[in-house]
Amino acid sequence: MFRKLILTFWGCVLFSLPLSAQFIYGTSGSLRMPTADMNPMGTIMLGANHLDWQASQPRRPGYDTDSYYLNATLFPWLEVGYYMMLRSETFKHMSHYVSQDRSFHAKLRLCPEGYHWSWMPQIVFGANDPLTHLKSNDEISVSGQGGNNHLTRFYLAFTKHFSWQNVATIGTHLSVIKYAEKAPEANYVRPAAGANFRFATPGENFAQKAINGLDIMAEYDARSVNIGASYALFKEHFWFFAELNRCQYPSFGLQFRIRAYK
Repeated sequence: MFRKLILTFWGCVLFSLPLSAQFIYGTSGSLRMPTADMNPMGTIMLGANHLDWQASQPRRPGYDTDSYYLNATLFPWLEVGYYMMLRSETFKHMSHYVSQDRSFHAKLRLCPEGYHWSWMPQIVFGANDPLTHLKSNDEISVSGQGGNNHLTRFYLAFTKHFSWQNVATIGTHLSVIKYAEKAPEANYVRPAAGANFRFATPGENFAQKAINGLDIMAEYDARSVNIGASYALFKEHFWFFAELNRCQYPSFGLQFRIRAYK
């Protein structure tokens, strides 16, 4: 009974979203913080987002932008992704959307959930944009002569799920993130925490299917507190995402997902 009370308490405090996709980075995970969640082997995700500048460029003011990505879980222990963010710069007589910021992402599962111990969390090591480098003069690059490091980070993530049969599933997440971005103040190591909640009601009527498609998330991503939700349609092939970065700046996205092989 005491354990159930504790879990219910954390579920309310961290009331959050999907065990599915981190649309800001185009990977599996929470809204912005990395988690140890990974899709089943053979899952392919193709998506596009519209991002508020607070979500896309947390280190300097700018403009709203768009992004698109392709992600694949090649093995049960390996996920890779390719992500493109449209860029706009206001120097050298260049106008809106003058380039695309390209980045690669990967997640490597170190330990599956429940391995040798029922309380063992899933453990994942991951990296976003790990190969980007800066120009020697530390200027912003828009021509491939260096990197912008807007999304560069490395992390170790832990995830544990708690399920109540025919009721809901709550995922709890903890990460240690090393940001390695362009600005000196953006290079640091910090913890992040969050949770996600998804109903699992039995039955096949419209109301039950409708509520089961909803995921709700909340997180502290080592920089800010964010809330959001996703909704799955058509046997979870189409996913809609919405986020309030810092609980006030909206971003949203659409994703198509299939499982190509098992």
